[in-house]
Amino acid sequence: MNSLYIFLDKLRKNERMKYFFNFLTFVSLIYLLNLMISQEIKVSELFSHTTLVVFCILLIFYFLLAISWSALMKNGKIEKNQIILWFYSVVGKYVPFGVGIPLLRFETKKSGSDDGSEKILKNTIKELLLVILSASLLASIFVVEIYLEIQNITIKFISLVSVIYFIAIFLYKININFLNYLIANSFVSIFIAYLTYLQFGEVKLPYILGYLISSTISIIAIGIPAGIGIREAIFIQLMNFSGTYADVEIFIATTRIYLILFDLLIFMTMRFYKKLN
Repeated sequence: MNSLYIFLDKLRKNERMKYFFNFLTFVSLIYLLNLMISQEIKVSELFSHTTLVVFCILLIFYFLLAISWSALMKNGKIEKNQIILWFYSVVGKYVPFGVGIPLLRFETKKSGSDDGSEKILKNTIKELLLVILSASLLASIFVVEIYLEIQNITIKFISLVSVIYFIAIFLYKININFLNYLIANSFVSIFIAYLTYLQFGEVKLPYILGYLISSTISIIAIGIPAGIGIREAIFIQLMNFSGTYADVEIFIATTRIYLILFDLLIFMTMRFYKKLN
């Protein structure tokens, strides 16, 4: 394995590799735009305060994931270059076989320290495991509230975790990777809660639970690019199984559209930033 990592490090430092990374980014964009066309997204209809609120929630979610990545790479430290690298690699999830994100993270940057291929690959795997474990824990709390009918236990749990998180970060200067991802996944719950409230006039906990479960399964399904519908298909089946039928397809389609548009916005912002630097 060491010889493989050494080879990757040498390959990444080759000046010609920038053309490969540009091509990889282009492929990601093609897949992303194809999804927009297939969903018949009318961007003009999405210019509203609702979209602004949704994008703000997603930005917080993405930023928390980005600083969590930085903490993984830099032993608890938050570095600007690592945050930028994470945002830049997001579009890679639309590349088939799940290789886009780690490959885009291999791209060397002119500014800041260059991390070894072994460290990037291992931390990418660790990141996936932490996302899965934190989402699973959060989903289990929703199960308790929904099926054991313990009212507001999810809000109390997230509030408690948030207090512990801020005490650890700001008072004791301790960074706990698992808590980083648990807080980040809490904003996924807020995102889905907000969309259910918009569509149904109330927050539907089964929808949040279903989305957490379907998202976790879609992460485990290595080799399938984001956006082709596996998460949405699982979500619909889960809702049907639980007896929740009302406008499931419309809801998950709306969710998907917002995510696609936000990823496109992130992509364009990162490309613009890269041109300036």
